[in-house]
Amino acid sequence: MHLCMPVLISRTCVLPGGALKTFLWNEWRSRMRSRSGAGSQRASSGVLAAHLRMVLIDTFREPTALIGNVLIPVVCFLFFVLPNRSVVQSADAATEATLQLTSMLGFSTCLFGYSVSVAQDRDTGFGLYLRTLPIGPVPRFLSVAAGALAVTVVGVVLLWLLSLATTAARPSPSLAAGLAALIVTMVTWGLFGATLGQVVNVKTVITVAQLVFLSLAFAGGMLVSPDYMPEALDSVSTYLPSRASRDLVCSLGSGQGASTTTVVMSIVWALVFGVSSVLATRFSQRR
Repeated sequence: MHLCMPVLISRTCVLPGGALKTFLWNEWRSRMRSRSGAGSQRASSGVLAAHLRMVLIDTFREPTALIGNVLIPVVCFLFFVLPNRSVVQSADAATEATLQLTSMLGFSTCLFGYSVSVAQDRDTGFGLYLRTLPIGPVPRFLSVAAGALAVTVVGVVLLWLLSLATTAARPSPSLAAGLAALIVTMVTWGLFGATLGQVVNVKTVITVAQLVFLSLAFAGGMLVSPDYMPEALDSVSTYLPSRASRDLVCSLGSGQGASTTTVVMSIVWALVFGVSSVLATRFSQRR
C-alpha cells in the first residue's frame, strides 16, 4: 500500500478526514482487485500453456495414433478416388472428392480425440480434479481442440499434396472458405466427441467411436459421393450431421454457396451436440 500513497495523497489532499479515509480504502481495494485479476489471467494462460504442451506431447509421441488419424483419408483417397479415372481427370470432381475427404479428416480427428480424452479423464479422476480448480476444465478442453487442429493440419497438407500430384484438382481462392467451414464443423464434432466420452467408459469408447464414425461417414457421403447413393439413402442422408459437414465444406470450398438445408442442419446439430455435452457433463458430475 505504501507504494500507492504518493499518488493517492496527491489526489486526495483536498478531501476532509472521513472522506479521505473512505477514498483511500476504496482506491486501495480497487487496485488490489485489478492486480488479482491480472494475476488470475496470467495463471489461466500458464495453465492453458501447460495443458497444450501436455496434449501435443501425448499426440505426437505416439506415431500409431497420429498415423491412424492422418492415413484414414489418404487410404480412402487411394481406394475410392484414384481408381475412378473420370474423377481424377476432372478438376471439379477431383476438388470435390478431396474436400469431401478433408471434411472426413476433421470428423475423425475430433471424434476420436475428444471422446478418448474425456473418457480417460473421467476414468482416472483427472477431470474431477480439474473441476476443483478455480480455472475449471476450460483450458483442458481448449488444449484438446488445439491438438486436434494440429493433427488435422498435418492430415490436410498430406491429403492435398497427394491430390495435387495425382489428379486434376487445383486450389482456388474459395479453398480458404472451405477450410474455415472445416474448423466450424470440427467444433460440432468436438462437442459430439465430448458427449460420447462422458457416457461411454474408457474401455469401450474407441470401439463405439469407430462404429459411429464408419456409419456416419458412409451415410453422410464422406466415403462415397452422394451422387452414387440410392435415392432413399440420399434423402435420409440430408438430415445427418455428417452430411451437413460434408456439404458445408464441399460447397464453400468449391466456390458454390451452401444451401439453406445445409446451413440449417449444421446449426441444428451444433446446438444439439452442445446441449447434449452440457447435460452429459452434469449427469457425470452427479454420478
